[in-house]
Amino acid sequence: MPEARPDYVQSLERGLAVLTSFSGETPALTLSDVARRTGLTRATARRLLLTLEELGYVGSDGRLFHLRPKTLDIGYAYLSSLPVAEIEKISSLGGRTVQEPMDVPNGPTIALFADPEGHVVGLVKRG
Repeated sequence: MPEARPDYVQSLERGLAVLTSFSGETPALTLSDVARRTGLTRATARRLLLTLEELGYVGSDGRLFHLRPKTLDIGYAYLSSLPVAEIEKISSLGGRTVQEPMDVPNGPTIALFADPEGHVVGLVKRG
């Protein structure tokens, strides 16, 4: 963890660590999995997961937790700032479409593209 500063919010760091503990390889995690991956205590991981669930960022079946589509809102500002020309450039350099444009219920329309190295970038359109 970074060195503590008076204006640093450790709780935010921990909440983001919980969100980023999920991945394509591990889309569903137990409380113990999240605690282990983040280095948090089970009690802290539990409080953060339940808060994120209440806010709509995480879902649970009672045992396994998973990300919800609302997590897309976090990256919306960045993804929507990518110019269309950048996406066209990716395609012209040998990139490929990973996910055709799709509507997220009560959310944006998204499309995912991979650059020639395989890095995935997204294009998000509101409304």
